[in-house]
Amino acid sequence: MLYRVEGIVIRSMDYGEGNKIVTIITDTHGKAGVLIRGAKKARSRHASLAQPFTYGEFVFFAEAGSAR
Repeated sequence: MLYRVEGIVIRSMDYGEGNKIVTIITDTHGKAGVLIRGAKKARSRHASLAQPFTYGEFVFFAEAGSAR
């Protein structure tokens, strides 16, 4: 299911050559881990979203029971 939430990035980890895993905290869904594909590439549009303490609107896919 597709979720659109506002949240704050509390943690960012490298994953592979070009990806990052960020942990965001939200009011409605609690803590969620999100994979941002291509965030480490030089011309990435998503590189700024992967910085800690960034407040923003995030859109992610999750299973129906995992992100409540």
